[in-house]
Amino acid sequence: MAERVTSALTEELGRQVAHQLVTAACQRTLHSGQSLAAELTADDKIPLTGEQVDKLLRPEDYLGSTQTFIDRSLAAHRRADD
Repeated sequence: MAERVTSALTEELGRQVAHQLVTAACQRTLHSGQSLAAELTADDKIPLTGEQVDKLLRPEDYLGSTQTFIDRSLAAHRRADD
């Protein structure tokens, strides 16, 4: 899920800075016991609201394309068998 947050931050902050900030937030969760959402929203360098962070971390939104990828893979496999 952190990758999705990094992607959302990339346009404004650049890929490397976004990656560094999200990685740092992930590391802080290990020491603080706080959730990733809490660490991300507490960081003033991360320009996302709590609502935006919550939406980015929702698994049902992140995995929304999974079925499409499965269907494409199965179709390609069927074509290969023909």
